Amino acid sequence: MSVPALSVLMPAYNAAATLEAAVASILTQSFGDFELLVVNDGSSDDTGALLDELARRDGRIRVIHQHNQGVVRSLNTLLEQARAPLLARMDADDQCDSERFAKQIAYLQAHPQTGMVATGVLEIAPNGLPFRSVCHPDDPALLASMLAAGRNPVAHGSVMLRRSVLAQLEEPRYRLAAASEDRDLWARLAAISAVGMLCEPLYLLRRGGGSVSFRAAQVRERYLGEVGETEEQIQRIEADLSAAITDADPTAGAQGYDLYLNGKAFYAHGRYGEARACFSALLGDPRWRKRGAAFLALAWLGPLGRGALRGYQRLFSAKARLGCPGLGY
Repeated sequence: MSVPALSVLMPAYNAAATLEAAVASILTQSFGDFELLVVNDGSSDDTGALLDELARRDGRIRVIHQHNQGVVRSLNTLLEQARAPLLARMDADDQCDSERFAKQIAYLQAHPQTGMVATGVLEIAPNGLPFRSVCHPDDPALLASMLAAGRNPVAHGSVMLRRSVLAQLEEPRYRLAAASEDRDLWARLAAISAVGMLCEPLYLLRRGGGSVSFRAAQVRERYLGEVGETEEQIQRIEADLSAAITDADPTAGAQGYDLYLNGKAFYAHGRYGEARACFSALLGDPRWRKRGAAFLALAWLGPLGRGALRGYQRLFSAKARLGCPGLGY
């Protein structure tokens, strides 16, 4: 079996609803010399059967079935199984532009000192509408300083990196960091090589109460500031984290988050009546009341409100260019 140029790493847990679209966005890439490795992390839905069927149709897909071990162990299993000199990440509920791999590989070829490169993202609301395009600084020095300061300007699923640079790390794997296993790895990579950013929205990031990013953020809040100092502590925290993600209440704040995102998406597309309905529904939820009221006021203003929002977005972009705190994934 020939070694591919690229290994794509995708952990999947109960992702049957979004998995087929995510895999299709990989299989239709203009750059085709890759293997797609997917870990089915003990899913209780149809994820496993769907992956087996997709692998039967396309020989580039390799599926690894395991009992539930959590995202950190799943990612490390993928790293161990990957065969290519380049590694790309992908989440099972997201999608990517058909030119993503080609453009990232071209960037790495043009910048041999760069160990990893991420891309901008287009955020997608639960209703399927895009509502925001985000890109952080493309200055390698600024990216490195943000990572060193504990901020994360990199969307995890958008990353492509060189295996040779990863191998130079003392621990060439994901670790359970205090807040983010991906930021921890990026910071360690940035300390030994340059980090690049393609400021194009080549990664379509699904936002919502059922998304990987939302569930992981809920769980990690319990562990902020807690770092395992011994192997026993690390194993305990990883086991607790895995169980918490598996058993996390999908309704805890999720409905309000979905309404908020749907409202923003409707608003961005000029569908003000539907936006007002979403934001009005948030007024009864104390966790979302203030944000809902603010956006409801903008929605009543219609196009005038959009002008005010664009001013805020310009400020957001300026903060991102300056590497201000509070921005990141």
